[in-house]
Amino acid sequence: MIIEFSVKNFRSIREKVTLSLVADKAVSRKNELPDNLIELEDGLFLHKTVVLYGRNASGKSNLLLGLNRFVDLITNSHENKVGEQITQYETFFCDLNTISAPVEFEIFFFLQNTENHFIKYHYQVSFDKQNIISENLNFYPKGQKAKLFERSQNQPISFGDYLKGSKKIIEDGLLPNQLFLSKTASFRIEFLNEVYSYLSNKIVPLIFHDQNFEQEIIKDILIPNLKDNTFRQNLLELLKAADTGIVDIQYNSLSGNVETSHRFFEKDESNEKTPIPFSYQMESLGTKKLLILAGAILNILKNGKVVLIDELDKSLHPLLSKMIVRLFLSSENNPNNSQLLFTTHDSSLMDGELFRRDQMFITEKDYMGQTSIYNLSSIQGLRKNVPFEKWYLGGSLGGIPVVYEPELVFNGK
Repeated sequence: MIIEFSVKNFRSIREKVTLSLVADKAVSRKNELPDNLIELEDGLFLHKTVVLYGRNASGKSNLLLGLNRFVDLITNSHENKVGEQITQYETFFCDLNTISAPVEFEIFFFLQNTENHFIKYHYQVSFDKQNIISENLNFYPKGQKAKLFERSQNQPISFGDYLKGSKKIIEDGLLPNQLFLSKTASFRIEFLNEVYSYLSNKIVPLIFHDQNFEQEIIKDILIPNLKDNTFRQNLLELLKAADTGIVDIQYNSLSGNVETSHRFFEKDESNEKTPIPFSYQMESLGTKKLLILAGAILNILKNGKVVLIDELDKSLHPLLSKMIVRLFLSSENNPNNSQLLFTTHDSSLMDGELFRRDQMFITEKDYMGQTSIYNLSSIQGLRKNVPFEKWYLGGSLGGIPVVYEPELVFNGK
């Protein structure tokens, strides 16, 4: 589970910005939506879901994109060749002092050990266009910080006492544009394998602005899992709950299509279910997105993953967005404590009966074009029972554009 993620000098983010999933101690854990929290050892509580609001181009998407880039760097940098640029390098471009400075990513997270205890880890990376500047991994096996490894540019890697195995072999073959953690993926090294697996496989970005990405979900998640009766039953339950009119779904191996079934009527009498290829134009854009999203989310809930969704509300009715959020907030539907991090412009989700104040974040951009972030619990005097949506749209909470009526010119007049 993610505790917090920080990013510095990435796209619109100049100074260090942190998205924390730790519940604010000032917000009641017992009286303010306690089911929204994951209770861990030593009295620590984490959020199952956080939502980011803000005007267009304020940087809310960049914060999730930064985590996405971090995961991509961890997963794939071991494939970088000699002299290749690090493709995840994108700096704050509005300042000449930062345009060629390092990008910094940092994450705190929990992993569950074999004794079912949650152990905290801290992983930090900084890099420029061609070099990893620093890379550090620490953890807290007995509540105290312990080093796994520390790496600085042009210096030998310093290893902690907990690490065993073929570390020197990996270090000798390590290129300046590769992460050591990424390089360990093909070796059996305790702690490092678990960390790599979590960061590369358990944090999942869902990018619904990309048709190719949607096709990948259909191919890699939806089609293989439709053979599982439990998955198929749960998927149908979600589609029926969303009032899509879909009464059955299956994969047709002969046509290679996912097929949905609807009831057809003749003189008000219901006939047999008729399958329709999923690509068929009868299904609306919203229904197609919901089907793909539902399949991906069921996989995430089953495996206790973290999902990043930019613009959850795109092509979805507000009530469907709320239904998806409630899946993650429900202990019954989310038994493995999956986490949902998402952005939206849907102000109807800014609801005190759905979210705690410390789950709702606002992104702002200043005159220099740099992003900052705060949550509603940090606004002094803001009570849990105020009409958040009304106050937000009225400008009391920040994060909205200053809009005026434009005066257009046509035909040179």
